[in-house]
Amino acid sequence: MTNKSVIIVLSVIASLVLVLVVLKYTERTRQDRLSQLEGSTFGVVRTIEENDNIQENADGTDVIVDSYTVEFEYIVDSVVHYGKDNFEGSGKYASFIRDIIDSKFEKEVIVKYDLDDPTFALIAPPVDN
Repeated sequence: MTNKSVIIVLSVIASLVLVLVVLKYTERTRQDRLSQLEGSTFGVVRTIEENDNIQENADGTDVIVDSYTVEFEYIVDSVVHYGKDNFEGSGKYASFIRDIIDSKFEKEVIVKYDLDDPTFALIAPPVDN
C-alpha cells in the first residue's frame, strides 16, 4: 500500500467512526426529547427529503443518504400545525422510511408534542429490531 492509500483508508475509517458516534448521540437525544413530550395525536406525512453526503474514495465518488427530513402535518385543539423531523438513513428507521415512500407521503404517523407549546413536535415511529 502506498502512503496515499493508507491515508485514504484511515480517512474513511475516521469518517465512519464519526458518523456512528453522531448517529448514536442523535438517537439518544431523540429518545430523551420524545420521552419529555406528553401530548400525542395523529399526523400525516407531507414530504420527505434525502440528506445526501458525498464521499470520495479510491474507487471514485459515492453519494450516501445520511438521513431524511420528514415534514408532517398534525392538529391540536382544532389548530393545524406543521413540523419537521430527521431520521437516520438506515438502521432502526429503514422500514419506516420505506413505508413513507411507498405510501406516496400520505402515511399516518403518531406525533408527540409539547403540551405547553404544541408547535414543538416529533414523530414517534415504530423502530426496526
